[in-house]
Amino acid sequence: MPPSAGGCWVTGGGFIVDADGNDSFGGNAMPMKSGTVRGEWEHQDHGTGDAAHGQATYIYCRTVPGPGPGHPSGPHHDFTVNQVYFGGPARWLAGGGWTDGYWFDVVAEDHGEPGTADTYLFTIRQYAGNAQSGAVVYQTSGTLAGGNIQIHPPNPGHPGTQSTLPPWVQLQP
Repeated sequence: MPPSAGGCWVTGGGFIVDADGNDSFGGNAMPMKSGTVRGEWEHQDHGTGDAAHGQATYIYCRTVPGPGPGHPSGPHHDFTVNQVYFGGPARWLAGGGWTDGYWFDVVAEDHGEPGTADTYLFTIRQYAGNAQSGAVVYQTSGTLAGGNIQIHPPNPGHPGTQSTLPPWVQLQP
């Protein structure tokens, strides 16, 4: 059975452990009643000192195999959307000062509380504009070693509106 799509919004923070140590992250992304997407995301690689700060401009949610978010899943505890894609323009700090002209993408999964089965994939790339992706300059992923990704059901303030994915973002299994 193929994964099903549905609306959501996401908050989260935590860290993963990759080859050079801890990477921490945090922020949010949410569709708004106006039809826009609002949110900010931070990512810090503590091994290299590289960092990103991005503004979420798209969000796409769906259900894939595996446990759902659990609480808070609404009063009926039947919210099963457990995978979220979001991203947008970003500033990048690597080997010097902050520079503009980058784009970040996050793919995260919420597999319930307390977040120890949640997964996180972060990519930053140069952005060529006009919906053209540039070269990937950094990517990392892992299961959370601490923290929590929380995928929330739509509500009147954050409707279940799906964005179109950028052409370079591929759906994960």
